[in-house]
Amino acid sequence: METMNTMQKELIIRGYSKQTIKSYQFHNNAFLKIIKKSPRQVTRSDIKYYIQCLIDNGYERATINLTINALKFYYKEILNRKFEIKRLRTQKKLLPALSRNEVQRMFDSATNIKHKILLKVLYYTGIRLSEARDLKIRDIDFERMQIHIRCGKGNKDRFVTLNEKLKTELINFLENSNENKYLFETTHGKYSMRSIQKICQTYAKKVGISKKVTPHTFRRTFATHLIENKNDVSSVSRIMGHKDVSTTYGYVDYARINLSVDL
Repeated sequence: METMNTMQKELIIRGYSKQTIKSYQFHNNAFLKIIKKSPRQVTRSDIKYYIQCLIDNGYERATINLTINALKFYYKEILNRKFEIKRLRTQKKLLPALSRNEVQRMFDSATNIKHKILLKVLYYTGIRLSEARDLKIRDIDFERMQIHIRCGKGNKDRFVTLNEKLKTELINFLENSNENKYLFETTHGKYSMRSIQKICQTYAKKVGISKKVTPHTFRRTFATHLIENKNDVSSVSRIMGHKDVSTTYGYVDYARINLSVDL
């Protein structure tokens, strides 16, 4: 469909990530399959009907809001249709962080060295799932003790500190490795995001952790432990690559902060 190709080109020009472009195309195509109309015949009522269908079928609010973003971009920016469709109000969910003991148990249970390194990179850097997947060996600067995160969320680069414990293990792990390779790859190429998710789930289950553990759980845990160690929120925000420090303040809810009152 020509207008869909136009949307793809526009998203690329504006610097949207490959994942966002893929998602916007998917959600727009899924919408049209249900509505069974050409894009120029679509009405605001069609969009509201579709959103209600997603709600009725139990889709997560985040997924529905992503769908709304995709539809608004296509119809407003590409077809110049002035649909006013409001996003759903998000529900704040307090998802669990891991304790230091739980993190260590997962490390200790990983007999596959590559899996162990992956778990440690996620915890000691707090990087996102896609950032871990795309990390190349050349992005690790052992002299400056930094890891260069390229084209993170919003296509922004940033540096994260290389933890001393992680440095030693990475040096041993990467001995004689090609610096142009991905840090986590097989003979078929870099790890898929699903593979990384599965590794986290496998070792959490192995040590009896009942919480749902994902790569983002390690990111949340990293931020939580930094705050518990009395690092200021603005510094944590820069490390995490948050656009708005208010996002980082959400992690304060997870932190165990000792409060005492002198009477």
